[in-house]
Amino acid sequence: AGIQGTVYVQFFIDIKGNVTEAYVTKGLPNTGLDEAALKAVKKSKWKPARQREKKVGVWITLPITFELD
Repeated sequence: AGIQGTVYVQFFIDIKGNVTEAYVTKGLPNTGLDEAALKAVKKSKWKPARQREKKVGVWITLPITFELD
């Protein structure tokens, strides 16, 4: 389709490293890229954040760039 751009996804990583909530903060509506970015983030696994050796949940905003070669 020749669509390129960056989608910003904000998501929560729990103490087990799983993504529990995710939503698009700035996207490209009606292109399918928002949905693809959300799907990729929800399937991802992360190393949990730590605060003084204790695992904690954190919110992260991640830019996901789609570009064609």
